[in-house]
Formats: sequence, C-alpha cells, structure tokens
Amino acid sequence: MCNRAGGGAVLFILGAGILAFSVSAPGLVKSLLRKQLQYVPGTTLYASWLTPATRDFNIYIMNVTNPTEVLNGSKPILQELGPYIYDEFKRPEKDDIRLSADQDTLYYRSRTSYVFNADKTRKASKGAELDPLSDIVTAPDILFHTVLAMCSNPHSALAAICGLFEFGSLVEFDVKPFETVSVDGLIWGHQTNFSIFMNELSQGLIPAEVS
Repeated sequence: MCNRAGGGAVLFILGAGILAFSVSAPGLVKSLLRKQLQYVPGTTLYASWLTPATRDFNIYIMNVTNPTEVLNGSKPILQELGPYIYDEFKRPEKDDIRLSADQDTLYYRSRTSYVFNADKTRKASKGAELDPLSDIVTAPDILFHTVLAMCSNPHSALAAICGLFEFGSLVEFDVKPFETVSVDGLIWGHQTNFSIFMNELSQGLIPAEVS
C-alpha cells in the first residue's frame, strides 16, 4: 500500500532543497571561483603563474660581406644567418612577491632570460651548425651612425660633445663605420672602438658596452 502523505513530504523536502540550492548556488559558485582565480599562495592559478612561461625567440642576422666596397659607394651585399633560436623563460622573482593586506593586489618583479637552443637552431637551419659565440659577422656600427646623424643637427643634445670630435682621436681609436663582432655580442651587448671612444669622451656618461 502506497503512503501518499510520506511521498508528498519527500517531494516537498526535495523541492525545497532544489529551490534553496538554486537561490544560493550563484553565490556559492562565485565564491568558489573567486578563491581559485586569486593569485594567492595555495591556489592553482598562483602555482601556474609561478611556473616559467616558455616560447621560442628567433633571431636573424644580416652579415655585410662587402663593407669596404660600401664605403666606396657600392650597395651592400647581405648574407642572412639564422634563425638563432633561444628558449625564452619569463617568470616572476619568487623572492620579490608581495600581497596587499586585503589580498586584492599583487606586487612582483618579472625576470626574462634567454638560453640558446642548438638543437632547435640546427633543425630550423636545415642542419647548419650555427653558434652565436663563434659565428663572426660584419655590421654597421649603430652607435657610430646614430651619433653621426645627431651631430648633423645643431640642436642635438650631443652638439656639445660633437664639437670635441677630432679626426686624430677617431684614428687613434681605430673608429670605423662597420664593426666585426660575434653574433652573441651583436645580440646581447659588446664594446666597439667607437663606444669606448665615446665612453672616454663623455667621462663615463655614455656606457662603453652597446647592444
């Protein structure tokens, strides 16, 4: 024999529960999402954020094969080298992360580093053995040409320094419009005869290393 009263009570309780859940669910779901989407220790998002993000960083270099002829008016003949592929790692400094008292703002410093990937470079260059440390290229001295262009403007900030140029000094420092440097130096920084000359002329105001 079926107990209709008992069945009705069960249905009433079940319906009331569903109604209560439907009313409270949005707030509950919102609360759970808020906790998981915060950049605070212990959350999945925070742990993922601390994991270094990586991607390929491809660099192509143009080598000038006829610099002497270029100085005599010829068009430059360029040789393309690359790609030199680096693994780029971007991550926050773990020792420099601060969270505001209300956990609403995150303060941090990010660090990006690059590591040469010989295997990826070899595959991308169809087996060519490219090495940024040993590969030597000839390229325009960017600092030299930049300063030369600025010196042609009498209102340039470098006008005072330009007036101190002496041909003898440039010869003494063996300053030339082109530089021969390793690919690694060209990408990440190196010294040129002109940068050393400018460093001494400016008494250290202009760094000797350029990149």
